[in-house]
Amino acid sequence: MKYVQTVPLALLFLVMIYFAIFNWDVFVISLNVSVGVGVITVPLVATVFLIGIFFLGLQTGLTYFIDARRNRERILKETEIGAIKKEKDLEISALKASFYEEEAVQIRQNTARIVELESEMEKLRSSLRSGGENQQQAGSLPPANTEAERHSEELTREQIGPPVVGPRDHTL
Repeated sequence: MKYVQTVPLALLFLVMIYFAIFNWDVFVISLNVSVGVGVITVPLVATVFLIGIFFLGLQTGLTYFIDARRNRERILKETEIGAIKKEKDLEISALKASFYEEEAVQIRQNTARIVELESEMEKLRSSLRSGGENQQQAGSLPPANTEAERHSEELTREQIGPPVVGPRDHTL
């Protein structure tokens, strides 16, 4: 933007120098300029220079006003975009938190279910052992892996379901 402001000033001086060099007699002529209250006698060089400075000031003011307006609009847009991004980030965080909470609840339920199934398995094993001891006392030894134990292991695998893979629950 500074380039736009300096170009007219440089052009003004170049035009004045051009006219001054080739038309010096006309340039030094004094003009009677009315300022409303009275009449002032001013050389033509000063009149052209003052008119040029007026237009340069007008252009600079308009350029500043337009730049300030664009900057304000840009800042407002950036602020709106930042607010929208923060809002979306909060929504995503809330969604992640709810997702992790649901996973934690599911993991707790699965853990409680596993504990229940392990206790049932322990009961079955103890009952099988006590039944095996009764058979040992009777004289016959049961095979190491009985059909009942295999069936209970298959049932527990089916009841538990596939393993859950996800974030670990680090809550106290």
